[in-house]
Amino acid sequence: MDPGLRAVLILIVIFGFIYGGRYMRYRMRMFEMKLKAEKEFSGNLKDELEQIRTRLATLERIVTDKGYRVREEIDNL
Repeated sequence: MDPGLRAVLILIVIFGFIYGGRYMRYRMRMFEMKLKAEKEFSGNLKDELEQIRTRLATLERIVTDKGYRVREEIDNL
């Protein structure tokens, strides 16, 4: 094998490993940023769901209240 060709191949392998390592670090950072954003979004959805459940429980309490039913029957007359 020609010594010049051998040197070029060695340089290609070295730069390939350098590029591959940097690319993998870049992909890892992008993955971490996406994961952080999804966790934040998920947390917001959980808070909103809890608020909706609280409101639904309040509405259920109002609708099942006897006074509410009596008022509805009076209004229907």
